[in-house]
Amino acid sequence: MKKTIVLSVVLLLSVNIFAQTKDYNQFSLELNYGGSVPISPSNTDRSEAIGFSHAKAAMRYMWNKKAGMRGFYAYDRFGSADAGLSIHRLGSELVLNIDELLNFPYYIKENFGFQTHIGLGLGMAGPRHQVQNTSNDFIGFLIVGGGPQLKLSKRFSLYGDLSFNQLFQLNYGYDGAAISENSGNYANISLGLMLYLGRERHHADWH
Repeated sequence: MKKTIVLSVVLLLSVNIFAQTKDYNQFSLELNYGGSVPISPSNTDRSEAIGFSHAKAAMRYMWNKKAGMRGFYAYDRFGSADAGLSIHRLGSELVLNIDELLNFPYYIKENFGFQTHIGLGLGMAGPRHQVQNTSNDFIGFLIVGGGPQLKLSKRFSLYGDLSFNQLFQLNYGYDGAAISENSGNYANISLGLMLYLGRERHHADWH
């Protein structure tokens, strides 16, 4: 009987917590585009591998004004059309609004913000040249990054991002050639747009 009462109280509290309505929107769609900069392995001429070939699409849900989660798909391409490496990634990230965590003055965070993020995911990496007995790698990755936000309106924000990606189980270099290191890392520098979804007047980023 006591266990039943305790479980009932816990259930009611849980329902009450998750049923609480927020007076701000919590979802956003995000798109960004930018460059990919290889760091390691270093067997590739970086000047040939660097390019504006990074794209990312994401959906974010904020639990509150300080923290949330983001699910995303990202694509990066290195090298030329004839010899290079393509990487497709799916991942999830913890997202933090630093301006809220550090309690920036309202006159700053009314229109300017700063987000940081860290996450994990899986992907595929493969060379873009015709070589026998080559195949796509199934890879794992760790991502960490952040950047500033600029509020454009109640529905849109512009943001910049600098992210570092650590790859695991990578068997190809950025020129598409086989490597022995079995890992690699690179950076993304990008600019993006956020679209806020919901019926409320403001999003958690700017509430």
